[in-house]
Amino acid sequence: ADDLPEAERVVKAWFRGKLAENFASPLAWMTVEKKELLADKNTSLSAERFFGGEVNDSVIERVTLGDIATFEYGHTAVATESGEARYIRITDIDPYGRLRPNDGKFIPLDKEARASIAKRGDVFVARIGATAGKTLLFNSNELAVFASYLIRIRFDPVKMLPEFYWCLTQSKEYWAQREQLISGGGQPQLNANALKLLEIPLPPLEEQRRIVAEIEGYQQVINGARQILTAYQPSFDLNPDWEMVALGEVCRLYQPKTITGRDLVENGPYVVFGANGVIGRYTEFNHEHPEVVITCRGATCGTINMTTEKCWITGNAMVATPADGRVEKQFLFYLLKSTDFSSTITGSAQPQITRESLSPLEIPLPPLPEQRQIVAELDAEAAEVAAVRALIPRTEAKIQRVLARVWGTGAAS
Repeated sequence: ADDLPEAERVVKAWFRGKLAENFASPLAWMTVEKKELLADKNTSLSAERFFGGEVNDSVIERVTLGDIATFEYGHTAVATESGEARYIRITDIDPYGRLRPNDGKFIPLDKEARASIAKRGDVFVARIGATAGKTLLFNSNELAVFASYLIRIRFDPVKMLPEFYWCLTQSKEYWAQREQLISGGGQPQLNANALKLLEIPLPPLEEQRRIVAEIEGYQQVINGARQILTAYQPSFDLNPDWEMVALGEVCRLYQPKTITGRDLVENGPYVVFGANGVIGRYTEFNHEHPEVVITCRGATCGTINMTTEKCWITGNAMVATPADGRVEKQFLFYLLKSTDFSSTITGSAQPQITRESLSPLEIPLPPLPEQRQIVAELDAEAAEVAAVRALIPRTEAKIQRVLARVWGTGAAS
């Protein structure tokens, strides 16, 4: 029988304050205070615990991967820039366990290669190297063949969803087992026989679907945040009426004293900025205030950073500090972030920017009130971007909490 109409009547009576002990209903009911529901962080709404019946605190079954899956090594071939089928290699798996969309390599689709064609829903595991254990869920319709340094895992469809297994491989618990199962010293290996020993939780398929849906919802938040961070660059409209000046006219440009990696101190009190941002810590600082620095050596020449206060800046970065009151330091930072430095870079084997090449670079110089207005707008954008960035670790932590509950290592919720 459908009890929902009667249950609705009971709830409505409670809302109206008319749910007394003598309230007549064919359903068994009782009121429970919120603090009792939350006691010991137990938010289970199982009725039995309130009516005195036996509570079924089920434990998720554990199985070894070899009991529910088959394993297959991939195809060996020489990949080229073009061909009939994409060749999936370990390097095609990005740090987040996804297939890289770009820079694919290809192979001919001969008879041997056809035996290793990837199918949508296949799971691939890197079996060698530092990333052994890294796992890809193949969700593409692209014609592809997987390489021999990958292992294909296929599951008994009535026991395990490939999407659920992929979620498990993103957990700390999975990687802890991976550390126990790998072999080899300088070149870690994770072969099929080792993978078969992996112990994993096996909830019912419907529960697997629910967990996957929850994690995918969190993952969409993370993916959206990463897209915003990748696409965002601070920018502002240039006014053709603004004065153009040489960078060396309004800034003092210099390379500070360099210290080597041997000079760094692990727990030093001051941060050290090198060519690409923070590189370590040191016992002294050579700059008391934050400074705008330009990477002046290597492949990342022209990268702009703003240092922190009381830090050491090495000679691999060029400091650009305002020489007079005509340019605000924070405006200079935003301006240089959107500046093309290609004309100032010399050298091929070892690209570099020198003070001589940088000094004549022309930059627009709006009046100070306009500089401050631009800075205020971009600072507000930066705060919003920081909030987006903060979403990533928070949401990743939510995923890990879900996975910890599945593995039985986290609190129920």
